[in-house]
Parts: sequence; structure tokens; C-alpha cells
Amino acid sequence: MNAEAAARAGIVILAVPLAAQIPTLRRVPDGVAVVAAFHCLSAHSLAQLDQTVDCDVLICGDSAEAKAAVADLVEKIPGARAVEAGPLENAHLVENLAALLIALNLRHKVKGSGVRITGLK
Repeated sequence: MNAEAAARAGIVILAVPLAAQIPTLRRVPDGVAVVAAFHCLSAHSLAQLDQTVDCDVLICGDSAEAKAAVADLVEKIPGARAVEAGPLENAHLVENLAALLIALNLRHKVKGSGVRITGLK
């Protein structure tokens, strides 16, 4: 059923535990572009509808068109900025950054730490 839904959708956001990512992606139809994004954008920050999000969203993928579509979604989130972060193989680096943010949240007893990349135009 998920593969059928993915085949019909223009964009699918996959939110599954790390262990389920590869098996789930292997069932997605051929020709579907995969983009990794939203790793460092906390659900807590998104739930604060009265506040803007103060976070960059790093986007990794091998399809420029698919990355542009995701960047358009990011730009709809007040305060979020899409940052093109290279090919899909860079996603594991961003996933590690997400793990660090979770650790920082725990250490500092906060729920919505994020990241901003400076020096970019």
C-alpha cells in the first residue's frame, strides 16, 4: 500500500526509524527521486505555531529537481532556510548532526535546538 501511495504522489515525506529506512526505500518504485531533509528541524519547533523556526534545513539528494521541490516546501516554514548540502550520500553526515542535536537537547534540557549554517549567500 505504501509503494502504491508513493507512486501516485508528487512528494512523499518518509518519517521512519533509521532501521526501517533502507527496507522502506527499497520498496519504493523505480525512478522515484530520494531527497534527505528535515533531520535537524525538531517537531517541537514546528509545533510552536506562534513562533518562527530558527533553523536551516540541509537538503541532500541526487536530483536537482527533487531538491528544488523540497526547498520550496522548506521555504513555506516561517524562519526556516533550505541549504543545498550535496548528493544523497551526504545524508549520513546530516543524520549524525541530528543525533548531536538530540544529545544537546538532553544535556541542556531543551526541546528544539537547531542549526544555522553561516557564511552562505
